[in-house]
Amino acid sequence: MAGMLSHLAQAESRLPITMLHADLEEAAFPLRRQVVNDVVELPHAELYVWYENGAHSIEPVNGVFQGSMDLSVVDLPDNAIYYLCGPLPFMRALRGELLARGVAPGDIHYEVFGPDLWQADLE
Repeated sequence: MAGMLSHLAQAESRLPITMLHADLEEAAFPLRRQVVNDVVELPHAELYVWYENGAHSIEPVNGVFQGSMDLSVVDLPDNAIYYLCGPLPFMRALRGELLARGVAPGDIHYEVFGPDLWQADLE
């Protein structure tokens, strides 16, 4: 996701972008500086973060929340394409929330980051 965001920044994209990230705490956010710099550079980008260990951030984010990611606290754009990255349980929950909000399944793309639990079923 960070690479996609950097590409959009380098291309001087004017697309509306809403970046959501969940982690244990801000210090655990991989590539945080790169992501924040790209969001700041993009004129129509927003960044919302969720940290399990506290709702505080030193970064210029649009919203910081404590706990697990909760899509109900963010206005998601209509007719958007969604890209999910993370462990399967996380992505299953988010996909379910997106589907419940009326997002078409074909507009939800994903990449497993972490243990591939589906692959483990084959072993």
